[in-house]
Amino acid sequence: MQKRAQRAVLLLDVGQSSLAILAARISRIGFRTVRVKTPEEAIPVLADPRFSVHALVVPPDLPVADLKATVSALRLASPREALAILVSLPRRTPKHERERLVRAGIALPLYDPIDAHTLRFQLNRGIAGEIPARRERAGRRAPSSHEVTLRIRRRRRPARLYTFSPRGAFLVCEAPALRKTRLELEFGIPGLPRRIASEVVMTNVAGNLSRADLPRGMAIRFGRIESDHETALELLVDKVLRRLEL
Repeated sequence: MQKRAQRAVLLLDVGQSSLAILAARISRIGFRTVRVKTPEEAIPVLADPRFSVHALVVPPDLPVADLKATVSALRLASPREALAILVSLPRRTPKHERERLVRAGIALPLYDPIDAHTLRFQLNRGIAGEIPARRERAGRRAPSSHEVTLRIRRRRRPARLYTFSPRGAFLVCEAPALRKTRLELEFGIPGLPRRIASEVVMTNVAGNLSRADLPRGMAIRFGRIESDHETALELLVDKVLRRLEL
């Protein structure tokens, strides 16, 4: 069986601030990175399937005469149906600058500083493309790096959230429990239930069946929770996702 090409992120490293540190961080979460200096250098890399470029990261100050036309040309060069183009920029970027990027066709930011879970989430979000509204409402989730505790029988284990939703979460941990294991998740977040009865529905561990887009860990499905707690989780997801838009 032919080995699947490692997904690559192309960084257009031509702005005032170098993207070298961001490239190193993207490499650490499992993507291959390629850096170029101009849109002209980016086009053949995007077009070449051997690079397997799944996402492109640009600086906010890309020195081109027409940003929208450049973004369109970069997307057309890719064999992917809708190339994900993200922008690395400071959190305090003025609103008019962010609106200019949106008008050019760039939808997702990588705000600096950014933690590894949010970085992975935003790249995966861009690569996944637009999700139909019905599916999006049903599966809305947000990234987090909040520390949590698992209670499995009488044992307690530390873990960290990768994503969460009103229906479940993905937990990063060294030794994921087996599928169908029942456990309790201790959030420790004000306004949320102290403990939620849950069940493991999927694990991601090293091996042939591991998913490169997810960290090592496991997905859990929440049991029954009170409606006000479910609402609190929905509001928290919305709050986090709003901060991840331009």
